[in-house]
Amino acid sequence: TALGANDSDADTRAALAELPEADVRSAIREYRAGASALLGVGGARAATHLGLKAMVGDLRRRLQDAHPDVRSASVLAVAHLGGPAVLPQLSKLLHDSEPEVVTSAIEAVTHATKRLDMVHMAGQWLTPLTQSKNATIQEAAKAALADLGVS
Repeated sequence: TALGANDSDADTRAALAELPEADVRSAIREYRAGASALLGVGGARAATHLGLKAMVGDLRRRLQDAHPDVRSASVLAVAHLGGPAVLPQLSKLLHDSEPEVVTSAIEAVTHATKRLDMVHMAGQWLTPLTQSKNATIQEAAKAALADLGVS
């Protein structure tokens, strides 16, 4: 089942978000490929919740994780916590093989470029996705461009 598909997953993520900052930092640093994806997702969400900008480097490494849920959660965390230097990495996930990661990357690029006042970059990355063969990606890109005021 997908992450978040049952109550125990939601409960686990909620508990991770309430961990002390030191425990979240440790969980993010110690997460390894092949570990529970739930730990990777929870760590990324908890870092975002706590505003742990110092964890961006560790979270950026998760953008290449084998598990799509970890990549999705990490791209959103990096978008919320990172500076302009993360934008190229965020844009790479717009071409991920998993549609759920691409839609998370669309959300991430939208958020980061608005937050960093770099909306002009989003237009060039998102516009091609409005022609995607995947309807969900196509609609997400169109909605993001409308939200950004880019035509």
